[in-house]
Amino acid sequence: MSNSLATKILQQLCEDNSRNSLVFYRLPYQKKINYLIGEARKIGSIGEVLNETGFAFVPASNSKGCTPYFIVVASEDVLEHYEKLDLPNIAWAANSKDPAVTSHSHYLQQAKSMIDEMKVHKLEKVILSRVKKQETVSFNPWETFKKLCTKYPSVMVYCVTIPGEGTWLGATPETLIKVDNGIAQTEALAGTQADNGMPLEKIEWGTKEQEEQQIVADNIKGLIGSYFPNALLETEGPKTVSTGVLLHLITRFKWHTQYNNAAIESFIKALHPTPAIVGQPREAALKLISNLETHDRAYYTGLLGPVNPNKVTHLFVNLRCMQAFDGYVALYLGGGLTANSNPDAEWLETELKAKTLLSVL
Repeated sequence: MSNSLATKILQQLCEDNSRNSLVFYRLPYQKKINYLIGEARKIGSIGEVLNETGFAFVPASNSKGCTPYFIVVASEDVLEHYEKLDLPNIAWAANSKDPAVTSHSHYLQQAKSMIDEMKVHKLEKVILSRVKKQETVSFNPWETFKKLCTKYPSVMVYCVTIPGEGTWLGATPETLIKVDNGIAQTEALAGTQADNGMPLEKIEWGTKEQEEQQIVADNIKGLIGSYFPNALLETEGPKTVSTGVLLHLITRFKWHTQYNNAAIESFIKALHPTPAIVGQPREAALKLISNLETHDRAYYTGLLGPVNPNKVTHLFVNLRCMQAFDGYVALYLGGGLTANSNPDAEWLETELKAKTLLSVL
């Protein structure tokens, strides 16, 4: 379909999407964007839809107020030249549930309590998250999505609007799993510092960041061995990668799935939530998070992505994301704490992560 025809159809569909959900997404390093429109179906788990085609939007495992959705395709296409496209008639879904914002002083108290508990119970790592409110004037999700695509070519950029659930946008750097023709890929992404333009091969990492990333990588490698014995094809890393504003340590894994959807579903359940988004050991970390965090993570740290377009499934961890409200956006931010963490430094890391989204508002 030509770009002009796809645009015309999209505009017509957007004029009455009060019932349907709408998704825009741009995969890493792609020049084109995809859109799909359809009904958001409630699901129990991602395993239910691995043989279907659509878009998964699943909340954090410890979210108490959000529903896992699978957006079933009613209409979809690709837009290659979207930069100057205006979509004034989209009925963006609203949400009136204001999230609990975390103040600086409250965050420092939470971080100190979390570090103390980690020392007592000998936890390796726990992720503490917070919500930051940013006031906006005439916020336009479509225009913001386009800016994110331009600024962050190496990450997954998305905009999802679901009636009754609201509108979410993000620019996430972390693949949960990609499956293409029986070959699966995933990655261990952890450790954060500012990207100041220095050559990546000259970047140095502290002990805390290296330990944090190794915990995630060891966990993933162990799970691959458990669910796909003797199937590991390649391990790459750890090495430094840039997401535009930030640098991270990453280790990539590739293995053969033997086209076993049951094993893929079990692997996803075992992997997500990963140590990079909750901590290690997982159940103890989740309990500590539940006791200390005062907000619902909602779709932050959940999973999202296209399922089976062209027989390729690519699911991402929902990081660097925000939810649109009337007059403001809520940014969801987090960072990994170890027993050696400094609460003030961890706060600054979340502020650094906020720049990914603040830079386009």
